[in-house]
Amino acid sequence: QCLLLKADTQQLGFHYQVWAVGYGQDLPVAMIEHGFVKRFANLVDLSRKDFFTASGQSFRPLAGFIDSGGGTIPGRPKHSRTAEVYDFCRKFRFFKPLKGRQIMELPWSVKRVDFYPSSVGKKVPIPGGLNLYTIHTTYYKNELDLKLQHEPGAAGAISLHAGVGRDVARQLTAEYRDERGHWQCPSGKPNHHWDIMVYGLALADIMGLKNKKRPVPETARTPRQASKRGGGFVNNY
Repeated sequence: QCLLLKADTQQLGFHYQVWAVGYGQDLPVAMIEHGFVKRFANLVDLSRKDFFTASGQSFRPLAGFIDSGGGTIPGRPKHSRTAEVYDFCRKFRFFKPLKGRQIMELPWSVKRVDFYPSSVGKKVPIPGGLNLYTIHTTYYKNELDLKLQHEPGAAGAISLHAGVGRDVARQLTAEYRDERGHWQCPSGKPNHHWDIMVYGLALADIMGLKNKKRPVPETARTPRQASKRGGGFVNNY
């Protein structure tokens, strides 16, 4: 039904994945591209890239998520890139910033970031201002864990393209659940692509993709169906 672009922010650069998402409550997913880019401008290029089906049909990513953290570099102090990510998302509204929390009451929440300045301390939201999405990482990591246990081709499985190698496989198996049921990553084990897949499940949830109906082909529509306006997606979440 659409393509999704997700990026994991590092101190220098961004890991990313592009997903093709199918229809149904099982949320069939194919990871069709992954990689690493150095600049924000490279992410913009990816958002405008054409991807083609086997029959030649062209698609571009419909929406993008980027985490507002920053990762670490061995031997260097960590610094936040949140301000950079926010500024980037204000300029390129295709991308939405997110952050994760281990414990939440709901799978995800959204709050306004941008407010008009006020001399009395009252927060007045700027219309069309930036929103930050917070996701329940334990909830979505549990969902991802279940999806990765499906056999290839089974309903709800995640398909990986032929270029995926052992490095990605190691990242998808880096974390473990502790005695409280919380996911932990051992020190020194990269888990970027595991995190990106978590973002993908959250983005699909926020956009309501599990509830989207497969469009009826024009040739199969009844006169009444043909008279209704069809749709596509509106990026208004």
